[in-house]
Amino acid sequence: MLVYLVLGAVAYFLLTQKSGKNLLGSFRPNEKMIENDLLELRSGLQKTMPELIPYGEEELRLLSFKQQKKATSKMVATTARGVFTTIYDEPLLAYGLKKYPTSSQNIIVAAYTSAVELQYHFLPNETQIRIGGQAFGILKPDGGLYPLKGGAARARVGKTSASDVSAPIFIGERLVGSMTLEGQSKKLNPRVFEAALPSLTQEEESVLLALAIPYLLGAFLK
Repeated sequence: MLVYLVLGAVAYFLLTQKSGKNLLGSFRPNEKMIENDLLELRSGLQKTMPELIPYGEEELRLLSFKQQKKATSKMVATTARGVFTTIYDEPLLAYGLKKYPTSSQNIIVAAYTSAVELQYHFLPNETQIRIGGQAFGILKPDGGLYPLKGGAARARVGKTSASDVSAPIFIGERLVGSMTLEGQSKKLNPRVFEAALPSLTQEEESVLLALAIPYLLGAFLK
């Protein structure tokens, strides 16, 4: 196994260094490959998922930026996994990530609470989101979460400036709270949703969680 890993690393180095160009830059994973890779990411979390605490509206309010079991591997593609905890260090949200060796952003993420499964496909100009295996919406660079068939944003993260510590979150036109910007809060272990959230429907909870995960994984998505 070690021999194959070394040979793979050497092949990748030669491909990326020849003539100073990344010859894998034109690589594009097809739909079948993406589905298989999402299953593989899920399989890699099988031992972790039974450890997650029961998930509900209160746990969403306790979600933090802190991680447990964080691991990263970089060969031809970059993979990562970890578990985000509550502010009380309880394991709440497990994720697996794969970053393809393409010239533009092409990343898949599988994320799980004890009750919700989310999948993402990050592309240069949009992010496709599925919840429970069903298409949920398109997240665009303006922070809006749009229906698949177009129309007004069903939710959005508001614009921020360099001095802001949080970003406002709207569902429709209703302000439902704010999301802490990582590194901006002075608290040792801040909540992701620092401002008090109103009572939410199950779908609204899913919307907030769907918006939060790209922020939690921001360092991997750059």
